[in-house]
Amino acid sequence: MNSIYNIPVVILAGGLATRLYPLTNNIPKSLISINGKFMLAHQLDILKEQNISNVFLCISHLGEMIQQQFGTEYLGIKLHYSFDGPNLIGTGGAIRQILPKLSDTFFVLYGDSYVSTNYSSILEFFNNYTDKGLMTICCNENKYDTSNVIFKNDKILVYDKKIKLPEMRYIDYGMSLFRKSAFDLYLNNHRFDLSDVQHNLAKENQLLGYEIKQRLYEMGSVNGLSDLTTLLKEKNMSEWIMKNEAYKPTMDTETIQKSIDGIVQQTNTKIVLNNVQLDVINFDTEYYQKYVDNYNKRWFFLESGKENYRFLTYISSLFSNQIIIDIGSDRGASAVSLATNKSNKIYSFDIVNSRNIDFSEISNIIFCEDNIQECPKYNPLILVSSVIFLDVSPHDGIFETNFYNFLLTNKYKGILFLDDIHLNPGMESFWNNINYKKFDITKYGHWSGTGMVIFNDTTEVELS
Repeated sequence: MNSIYNIPVVILAGGLATRLYPLTNNIPKSLISINGKFMLAHQLDILKEQNISNVFLCISHLGEMIQQQFGTEYLGIKLHYSFDGPNLIGTGGAIRQILPKLSDTFFVLYGDSYVSTNYSSILEFFNNYTDKGLMTICCNENKYDTSNVIFKNDKILVYDKKIKLPEMRYIDYGMSLFRKSAFDLYLNNHRFDLSDVQHNLAKENQLLGYEIKQRLYEMGSVNGLSDLTTLLKEKNMSEWIMKNEAYKPTMDTETIQKSIDGIVQQTNTKIVLNNVQLDVINFDTEYYQKYVDNYNKRWFFLESGKENYRFLTYISSLFSNQIIIDIGSDRGASAVSLATNKSNKIYSFDIVNSRNIDFSEISNIIFCEDNIQECPKYNPLILVSSVIFLDVSPHDGIFETNFYNFLLTNKYKGILFLDDIHLNPGMESFWNNINYKKFDITKYGHWSGTGMVIFNDTTEVELS
């Protein structure tokens, strides 16, 4: 029986990545930086966790840059390189070229795929059969890309990237497993694609399917890169939580009660939104330069409709002497925007303290390093607030739904602003199921979807 340690992984990293231009004009997509780390490094980190010891990189376009950057070893993983040569030979041809160097069974991973799953379980499943190949798949229903697989009873019945059939509900997940015999019919130094091999194996009833329940993440397109960036950011946050579970709650019940004494919720606001008005907000000030860290500066100063910080700054100006709740501020950027009106108190709930800037000089922000989902003591503070901005990981619509229902049940009278309402199907479903007075204000906020829900009858809204 094969041991995972002895099974090599082939990474196909030779494409031109034209869908990512201009990012890939001068670098291969494997060297695109995502959250401060190359895409290839993210893949190798996963392979290290899976106890993989040998990786073969099939490269061509700007491939020498990958070789120079990573060398022959990464975290104990031996790296081997294979260039297409003067004539492009396709993804299948690239594998056929290195076939003599591989063990009888080997994994293949696309260079733009982020596959964080249990490789040993897939290998064990494969070893129970005699099929020549296995394709990992997920049920896609044409959501993230065009579905191209018909799957039934552990078998890939049809795999075709050219012909679209209504029965195609699944999509190739970006990682496969093969026996060398899968390439017996293909000549060395001839051009063919891996998809041709998989298509023919399916026709021969020689291609197993292994369903992965998590959605597909990849960075072969601009939208895919954006989704993967969000995922890895949230993964970093989760890892921080695992290492820092012992942090103590910030506020006790008595302090919370003192905070809300005398607060009269403001519900007679008029909100007028237009992009011209938002984009002339002066962000070129010492305040913003000082309190927005380098990580967030890449997008903090973007115009409305791309990022929501100008919009949040405007919203803060409409309220006076109010409590504003900020849930999921991460590095404090949304809290900084909401705190520009000093008469308001901003209670920012960061499940993770990933801030690296001292905010102590901003006297109207109170950072509460608690998980608000598990701390009902904060409910009175939430319910007396005039504004709530919700942008919390993992953006699956579950917490958002529960939080919205909590506000309804407790007759909340303020305004709820939601980020990422169009980020994924879970958030889309959550937003579509809101039956209260709501406005899709993505045009003025964040490209991934900004929503506004008004829980009173006196707030006026004018959109232009």
